[in-house]
Amino acid sequence: MPMEFKPRCTVDSASDIHKELMQALEAGEALTLDFSTVREIDLTFFQLLAAAQRSFERASVPLHFTATLSPELADKARLTGFDFLVATPGLPGEEM
Repeated sequence: MPMEFKPRCTVDSASDIHKELMQALEAGEALTLDFSTVREIDLTFFQLLAAAQRSFERASVPLHFTATLSPELADKARLTGFDFLVATPGLPGEEM
């Protein structure tokens, strides 16, 4: 199931995003996160996605990240240690 985000993924939207992620997890639905519409990200969003990744992994529910971050946001992800957001090997159109 694809999940797209609003342009601003910051502490202000973290609660709503968390609810959506947890609903998918509780339903056991594989989820593909699409960042193509995101223009602003803060550390809270990165931390939320890292926690979601661990939760999905523990529950053996697939969670994929598409390589659709803008170059600026991809650099920010890499610099802050969240480079797993840049690509998940094996999905079409992603960086390797």
